[in-house]
Amino acid sequence: MVLRAAVVTVAQRTREIGVRIALGAPQSNIERLILGRALLLVSAGLVIGGVLAWFTVRFTTSYIYGVANHDALTFSAVVLVLAAASFVAAWLPARRAASVDPILH
Repeated sequence: MVLRAAVVTVAQRTREIGVRIALGAPQSNIERLILGRALLLVSAGLVIGGVLAWFTVRFTTSYIYGVANHDALTFSAVVLVLAAASFVAAWLPARRAASVDPILH
């Protein structure tokens, strides 16, 4: 989902990114532009998902064997894995956007 959102953002803003590069914006600024938006969405999703998971875990306790109701290690590991995967999924389109040739767009 994050990869798709980042790719769509890059596709929609290709001209803008080309203009920024033509005006001398460094690659790091372009990458930060794309990563910032993607990570904002990821952060919101992780917070909302974490809160919902925290409150709905008591309904699913009977289906999970060997895990405490509010196991902080499990919650932390899931958040870290999702955040890392989302960062990589957003970083790939950001690198591609930073290498846009402004003459073609």
